[in-house]
Amino acid sequence: MSARAGWESGERREPAADRLLLMGATGVDQGVPEVLRIALQHVVVELRGLGGMVHLSGLDFPWARLLLLASTGLPPPITRMWQAVPRNGSTAPAMALHDRDYTWIPSIGGLGPEPAASQAPGLPVDAGMAAVALPAPDGRPLGALSVLAPPHREPGPAQQAFLEDVARWVADRLRSLTATEPEQGGLSPALLRLGRRSGEAPESGTGTTGNWECDLATGEMRIDAQLLDALGIDDFDGQVDSWFSLFHPDDLPRAMVALQHNLRKIIADHEWRVRRTDGDYSWVRVQSWPPETTGKEPARSVGSMTVTTATHDAAESAGRTLEHMTDGFLSVRLGRTESVRLGRIEYLNPAAEHLLGPFHDVISQRLWEVPAMKQMPGVAEQCRQAIAKQATTEFDVQWPGSDRWYHVRLQPTDGGLMTVYITDITDKRLRKAAERAAAEREALAEDLNRTLAQARTATDVVAAVADTLLPALGAAGLAVLTLDGDRLQLLGSAGYPPEFRRRMHDSPLSADTPTPAVQALRTGAPVFIASPAEHARRFPEVADLPGLDGKSAWAFLPLWVSGRPVGTAVVAFDRPHRPVQDERTLLTTLSGLIAHAVERANLYDAAISEAKELQEALLPRELPALSTVDTAVRYRPSTLRSAQPAAIGGDWYDVIRLSGGRVALVVGDVMGHGTREAATMGQLRTAVRTLSGRGLPPGEILAHLNDIDMGKDYEGFTATCLYGVYDPVSRSCTYASAGHPPPALALPDGTVSFPHPLLHMYPDGTVDFSGPPADPPLGTATPPLRTHTFDVPEGSLLVLYTDGLVESAQRDIGDGMGRLAGILRAKHADSLDALCDEILATLVPPGRPASDDAALLLARTHPLRPEDIADWNLPGKPEAAGEARRHVRDQLTAWDLTELQMNCELIVSELVGNVIRHAPGASQLRLLRTDRLICEVSDNSLTTPQIRHPSLYAEEGRGLYLIAATADHWGTRPTERGKTIWAELEIHGENHAEMLLSFNVDEIPAL
Repeated sequence: MSARAGWESGERREPAADRLLLMGATGVDQGVPEVLRIALQHVVVELRGLGGMVHLSGLDFPWARLLLLASTGLPPPITRMWQAVPRNGSTAPAMALHDRDYTWIPSIGGLGPEPAASQAPGLPVDAGMAAVALPAPDGRPLGALSVLAPPHREPGPAQQAFLEDVARWVADRLRSLTATEPEQGGLSPALLRLGRRSGEAPESGTGTTGNWECDLATGEMRIDAQLLDALGIDDFDGQVDSWFSLFHPDDLPRAMVALQHNLRKIIADHEWRVRRTDGDYSWVRVQSWPPETTGKEPARSVGSMTVTTATHDAAESAGRTLEHMTDGFLSVRLGRTESVRLGRIEYLNPAAEHLLGPFHDVISQRLWEVPAMKQMPGVAEQCRQAIAKQATTEFDVQWPGSDRWYHVRLQPTDGGLMTVYITDITDKRLRKAAERAAAEREALAEDLNRTLAQARTATDVVAAVADTLLPALGAAGLAVLTLDGDRLQLLGSAGYPPEFRRRMHDSPLSADTPTPAVQALRTGAPVFIASPAEHARRFPEVADLPGLDGKSAWAFLPLWVSGRPVGTAVVAFDRPHRPVQDERTLLTTLSGLIAHAVERANLYDAAISEAKELQEALLPRELPALSTVDTAVRYRPSTLRSAQPAAIGGDWYDVIRLSGGRVALVVGDVMGHGTREAATMGQLRTAVRTLSGRGLPPGEILAHLNDIDMGKDYEGFTATCLYGVYDPVSRSCTYASAGHPPPALALPDGTVSFPHPLLHMYPDGTVDFSGPPADPPLGTATPPLRTHTFDVPEGSLLVLYTDGLVESAQRDIGDGMGRLAGILRAKHADSLDALCDEILATLVPPGRPASDDAALLLARTHPLRPEDIADWNLPGKPEAAGEARRHVRDQLTAWDLTELQMNCELIVSELVGNVIRHAPGASQLRLLRTDRLICEVSDNSLTTPQIRHPSLYAEEGRGLYLIAATADHWGTRPTERGKTIWAELEIHGENHAEMLLSFNVDEIPAL
């Protein structure tokens, strides 16, 4: 698509389109030189060239040359080199003409068509040249448009397209200029001779007729000698191209077309201007007959010529022209000294009489003494100075006693005269004013539209409208109200006091108390109120509103989208103000832009709200209160949502209570942003919790997650996860990672480390970490996944995080981990929550855009004291159950937990009895006192007990029912040598064993 076509189709205008628009404003009365000069100037500027040329093609013969019609930016020594270019040569214009396409020559070796023979001293030695053909409807190009550019810097595609657009425009203008004969009042010898020195003899030979003939095979041309003398040409070399090079630039295209018509057996009869040897022009009438042919090709063309300069002189009678001019015209006498003749009016046409007064009152007066001139301040002095200095002067004035504007031009001429032209430019000024106002409105609309396009939230929309619209209109206040059910809610405002905002917020759409905002909303038509008095007269029920906002005029603009109302915008002014029609049109137009922006903002805010609700629903609502760890978490969403404004991230965290007082600490990251990623995160988190309940070690849990992630429901997603288990008994942490950064361990003495075999921390705190190749992300990992175990002294701090906390576009992950370690070493914060805030404020500042989400989990460890741990080895004999009950009674008495004795004895008796009955070998009993009482029995059997429904009269199968009914929580977990069955009892909870004693034994299976 061309630049002009793209602009006219409604797309955003580019500078090239603006240039075509300016060129298109060239008047139809402009001649060929002016048309070509404008085109070449724009092309050279757009292509950043050195200069430009237009060559014309007239004849399709081997000897024919391309004739230079116009040039710009090139000195005469260079243009002379390119005056006539061989049509079949290797220059860029010739190649563009031959190929009828764009041509680029990166280096022409010099600035002439034949570099070896045309090198000129003191000129640039090299240049590139781009050229395109001037298209014609019949397929034969009119010529070529070329641009000289620095060598080897070919114009880009957009510049080439612009060059071709201009070539088409030039060809169209040339065809339109050659379609008709020039008017008799055109550039005539009489006007061209105005600059001739006084006393020079006029040309001779006017009316002379002669013959001409040319050999079309060789390009030679013969013209009668007396005819050349009459035309004032004494240096003609007998070549057809040389003859055409003498034509006036306005006439050369028509002459070329006429010759082409003649070659097609058409009789031609035209008048042209040819350049005399002295530089002046003569008119000549050229008649030509169909050429003779040799075979199929024309061989010889003949015709006659007649000098018609005198005829044109007579046709250009100045008197007839001036009398019918609509512009005022005066002739004023000049003089070297102040005399009676200086500045005297010697002639004025009827149009000037209408402006200055009757002929007999104005003639012979000095121009600056005419009453009309004296009434305009400064104009009389300008006229007097211009005439005294004989200098061209132009100015615009408003004519006294009218609202009309005129352009006055004083132009000195030879012969001691100055011509004065007075042109009515009122309509032109009105058009320009209207165009300027329209351009300003369009610019304001474009500016507002561009600003609103970047606004996302409702607050952004109000700020964008206030910043753009209020200064342009000279307004002082803005309020945007949105429709919410049957009420108007204040979306945002600027320039209004709090009391007015409170009054406007949440106003009902009541018919009993209509307001201007409600009326505009219901009718869909803007309401303009010019003063507080008008407001009180039209809306007496709310006459107090102007006193609340302190404004004096208002424009209430309805905000409608797709035929339905969405709100009202109120633009207020400090002074009484009644908008003119243009301003009303502008406000009505802008209200549509504001309405769509408000609708988008409402949708965006709703999506953001829903996304946040979804995010909160998928993440833990609150962390469990545990005696073995204190935890704190933070989640910081990404601030960059260019592709999906309401997108949410896939970072997540969790803290899970495990059996034996252990705690699972989990962080994960689903790559990407959006509801799909959030849903994937929720499913992974649910899977982790489910697998954690089975008591599996970290490596196996991630292996199961890896299998889930590779399923078809997760296709295309990549996720990382770190699963760690803190054991308060062994005072250690075991974790497995699937493509996730390792945890940080901050010891009470300030030492900070990242327990991972592939990570190295230098003494200066920098971290060398490129990611463990053995721990790829979920979906790409190959089980078994490696596990890592490290000691966690009492009071240590475990820190889990996602990569968004430590890595960004400006910071690699090693630097981020080093900065995190520095914060943990300092430990300025008093609490975990404060430390979380400090870490986020340092690594992910609120005011800085973040391209990824960041999750942070802190856990301060509290191991179990030795006195809270008791364990015994039990023999694999029936008496082991009694021994276990005795150990329980003694330990609970020592712990002062006798209220749990009956429950605990029942649970231990059943667990040990199951081991004796189903598992060979000895067993182990362990009691842990945390915020709960934990009973554990371990054996060497891999068989996991399952709770079943026994028959009514069965003697076995009720043990797990008793355990489930007695314990608050129970379960099994695998160990390296077998399994552990555990049960938890709430300290100071209900005595479930005593409750069971009140039940009928036969009813137990129904519990």
